[in-house]
Amino acid sequence: METSAAPTLSRAPTFPTRDIEIVALHHASNESPSPTRRVRRRSIAVRITAAVLSCSAAATAQEIVEDGAASWYASVPQGRGVPCDNNGVPVVPNVTADFEGHASTADWCSSIFWERYPGNPYGNPMFPLPLALQASPDGLLLGRPPEATNTAFAFATPFGYDNAPMRITTGGLTGGQFAVAAAGDWTVTPRWSDDGRTLEATFGHGMPFVYAKSDGGRPVIDPRTSLGFELIEIDGREACFRIAGDVYAAYASAERTWQYTNGVLITDQLVPNDTFAVACLPDATAETRAMFLAAADARVIDSRASWSYDVANAEVVAEFEFILEPNTKATPIVALFRHQWLHAEIEPGAYLPTDLATSRGEMKLVPTATFTVRHPFNGLIPNLPDLGQSDPVRLAEEMAAVMTAPDLIGGDDTYWNGKSLGRAAMLLPIAEQLGDEPAADRLLAEMKAELEDWFDVSSANDDRFLAYQSTWGSVFGYPDAYGSTYQLNDHHFHYGYLIRTAAAIAQRDPAWATDWGGAVELLISDAANWDRSDDRFPFLRNFDPYAGHAHASGHGAFGNGNNQESSSESINFSAAVALWGATV
Repeated sequence: METSAAPTLSRAPTFPTRDIEIVALHHASNESPSPTRRVRRRSIAVRITAAVLSCSAAATAQEIVEDGAASWYASVPQGRGVPCDNNGVPVVPNVTADFEGHASTADWCSSIFWERYPGNPYGNPMFPLPLALQASPDGLLLGRPPEATNTAFAFATPFGYDNAPMRITTGGLTGGQFAVAAAGDWTVTPRWSDDGRTLEATFGHGMPFVYAKSDGGRPVIDPRTSLGFELIEIDGREACFRIAGDVYAAYASAERTWQYTNGVLITDQLVPNDTFAVACLPDATAETRAMFLAAADARVIDSRASWSYDVANAEVVAEFEFILEPNTKATPIVALFRHQWLHAEIEPGAYLPTDLATSRGEMKLVPTATFTVRHPFNGLIPNLPDLGQSDPVRLAEEMAAVMTAPDLIGGDDTYWNGKSLGRAAMLLPIAEQLGDEPAADRLLAEMKAELEDWFDVSSANDDRFLAYQSTWGSVFGYPDAYGSTYQLNDHHFHYGYLIRTAAAIAQRDPAWATDWGGAVELLISDAANWDRSDDRFPFLRNFDPYAGHAHASGHGAFGNGNNQESSSESINFSAAVALWGATV
């Protein structure tokens, strides 16, 4: 335990570097893949049976889940790829014993859930914005991200051990245990534990604040003075300062104050289970400081998104809620991305007069715990209509050329077979528009056969199948591709093609959808679980509701944060899910 005397803190102007994995550019060819690279829910009767199937060299008993005609393995067969670290050793989620739910994979904060690099449970830089953060052995590094640089490879905002403006910690905390204690739809709370000292910190998208708890040691703010540190003022529980020109403030709990000693800010007394907060401010005016001080007690503990469709106005209505500690009277200050404030039901005068600049544009600040955004959505068309402006002769020739292929739908794994299926799903309506019944019939038949191969594990020699894994709450397809199993990558990309193909079949054969739809909705639930009561999967795995886009990497262990990599394939997944839902 810490004594009442001010401790001597170890200063680290340059923190230890960590290995980072370089994200691969999108798949360029089939020959040389890089390894890094409200839907209506039907009532289903699911039966679990035991069967003896050959999954690898040795036959092992393997439970099967059956849903209509579809079936998949209830667990991953021995010898198949599962999430692992950089050395190929299987990993489990880095969460505390009291963590509830599934780990957030394919998310902005996934690297702290997944020890991708052995010996480094602290993950990689995170960019929820307007803050950037990096967990470290002795606390949380945070600050405004540096100005973005456009390189030949990426649009980057380097952040981390070498340039983070500050570290927040508990006095005397060094190493020990680190794991994630809680997660919301766009917020996360990791916990550090070391020899009677603990630190918890909650942060996330749209949060200029980090809300922290400290036990066994006093709250500490350790600024990186080498970047240019200016202590503006200590006024009771508030300490306002600049680092590298950006304005920050630290807020102690009620009746506490800050002391600046030995180059750090530390509270005046040791209090069990103490709370504190730190925030980035748009300026240091008295008005802004007063508003942020009032928001310092609006401690966010969770976050939740919900949505509905306004048919009359053709709008998707999204609700965002920052959930606060019980009995909180204060109102938080939150930051909205441009795609949110352009369509938010917030009066212009409610926003703070000054914004926060980020690599994704200006984020507007507003005192509120909830807000609503309305986005126009006029629906989707399943395929381009024939407007009579194409050359039917040439189209017929092109179709005939395609149909000469002996293997109309190629590829073996979830990605390349999926892409080939997606192509067939696009060709089918063209064949129908041409009146080419043989071509349409063949396309439909082969699409069915390929999907049924994925969706059925009844064949003793079947090497193409789906398997659920409870450890990470995911479904894997085998053969896999581009780290879809061992890195949990790209599930919305791969499965989007399968779902799009299933939607095309369902439009023409509803009975097929009834028989095989269980497997389709299994894939949808894996990448975009819309049902919070379905505890097989995390909520909306790939889609980030606050950021408004998906993420591709399962572990997200990159120096510039997680990636999307293929926005077109992400949109393809979303369209496929919508078409399936509209059809069934």
